[in-house]
Amino acid sequence: MDLVALPVDKAIKIIRSKNMSYDINCVNSASDNDHTERVIRFSVSGNNVILTTAYFKNSVRNNDE
Repeated sequence: MDLVALPVDKAIKIIRSKNMSYDINCVNSASDNDHTERVIRFSVSGNNVILTTAYFKNSVRNNDE
């Protein structure tokens, strides 16, 4: 399961599809509506995924599927 660089909503869908829970720790805040919260790293502890996220301009890391 590779969640890095995914938008948070897509990462959460993947986590839920595997019947796992999650916690989110965001390292910055969005300055306007042109930012997307993306996963920058994650770890798995038992059945829980810990996501570390940051906001990026939409054009910065765009690997949307």
